[in-house]
Amino acid sequence: MGTAGLVIGALLGILLVGLGGISFPVIDKIIHDEVIKSVILYKNTTVGYKNWADLPGGMYIEFCFFHLNNSAEVLAGGKPVLIEKGPYSYRYFKPKLNISYDHEDGTVMYSNFPTYIFDPETSNGDPSDIITTLNVPLMSIAEQLKYENPLYQEIVLTLLARIEKEDIFLEITINDLLWGYLDNMLKLVHDFDKTLVPDPHFGFMYNRNHTPGSTYEVYSGEKDAMLIANVKSFNGMDQLQWWTTPEANAINGSDGTYNHPFWSEHREEYLFSSDACRSVIMKFERHTRIKGIPTMKFSIPSFALQSGKTYPPNAGFCIPDSDHCLPDGLLNISQCQGGAPAIMSLPHFLFVDDDVRAKVDGLYPDAEKHNAFINVEPYTGASLEGALRMQFNIWMEKFVDASQMKNLPTLPFPVMWVNQHGTVNSDSADTIKAKLITPIFITNIAKWCLIGLGGAILIIVLSVAVFRKLKRKAPTKSVNGVTTSINSNGQTTEVPSDETRPLLS
Repeated sequence: MGTAGLVIGALLGILLVGLGGISFPVIDKIIHDEVIKSVILYKNTTVGYKNWADLPGGMYIEFCFFHLNNSAEVLAGGKPVLIEKGPYSYRYFKPKLNISYDHEDGTVMYSNFPTYIFDPETSNGDPSDIITTLNVPLMSIAEQLKYENPLYQEIVLTLLARIEKEDIFLEITINDLLWGYLDNMLKLVHDFDKTLVPDPHFGFMYNRNHTPGSTYEVYSGEKDAMLIANVKSFNGMDQLQWWTTPEANAINGSDGTYNHPFWSEHREEYLFSSDACRSVIMKFERHTRIKGIPTMKFSIPSFALQSGKTYPPNAGFCIPDSDHCLPDGLLNISQCQGGAPAIMSLPHFLFVDDDVRAKVDGLYPDAEKHNAFINVEPYTGASLEGALRMQFNIWMEKFVDASQMKNLPTLPFPVMWVNQHGTVNSDSADTIKAKLITPIFITNIAKWCLIGLGGAILIIVLSVAVFRKLKRKAPTKSVNGVTTSINSNGQTTEVPSDETRPLLS
């Protein structure tokens, strides 16, 4: 290789390395723009919009109930012994209806229309199963009695005086407890004054199947892609009305089924849950893979549900004020649940104060089974797998004006926990791989190949140049004070070394 060849090789190597280096920001910008185009919520024009409007494959929602195994002992003040029943699993479809855009504001408004279909194959039991549990309407009436007018109190006290032991803990089917039944106590109050109890039916999911759901306004991403799907308002509220500080009442994040793009393990995220009546922080937990796609797992950190006394930023969730903070892991959601003494926690009292957990037998908290999480594809923000989990407890305490209730222990009584979960189907995963993961992989390989090829050429050119320089320099060796040099023709010449050469010669 001549000198001209070395120069050309060096220039080519430098050029390839330079192109590889320059391609990093260029290709990253192309990927950034293409991702935004695919996830922005433009009506009927993006893949993201179609997945957002109607989740492909739907989701599942599992209900696990706690059967009380020692009701007589609890009536006498004993510790409840619980046995988990279920899950009772339902296919969950939540298409978005009445979609309308405000392009000036960069938002889109819609309402949900949820549908639940029982799935025996993924269930452990049948909705006709009977369990023993706390009489939720009764405890609600007793709780509301504290705040009502004297006439209402007199009527309810008369009714409470007639209750029997079997009225405090009900034997009831899962179906009735979920989807509703006519409650005798509620009916008595309803018949007296319909304004006190407008509907005498009770069920955790009563009137929530095949009926219009809540109304949301979310950001479409037209103005800011990092706000895509973040909730701006819920049922007409830009701020919630149940908590005591603006920070607690703030609506932050998405609902977790669709998110903004470009997630980072170094940034905290928020999810808004209408059932939990608040936004909750999510933190990076670890890197994962879902159906071959690299993802990031975010989950609820323990401090997010700590008491306002333990973690002062949570003081706004103490109601009616910071002097009434519940123990760690418990959230009083009574104000957003029609006044019912409802207490939310993670399932099996995960992250709940040890003293509270010690008041109940039969709970076995496990973060892998009971914490809420999402596995997010970091470029698009797509939720490839997720589970929103929460437990509904009813505040139980003694009521001295009713003889059958005067010895009840005071505690948040676990009734059921819910696991709303879903995983991307194979078709959608293949689409993500074909349109996102594979192109990104190829472009990243191409970038490094340019740099690698250019670097290899530079190394070769440098090696040839060094070799040629060393070859020009005649090698020598010294034996017995005589230095022998070898010229380019292979001939040798002996020269005395400095040690034997005369001072004058």
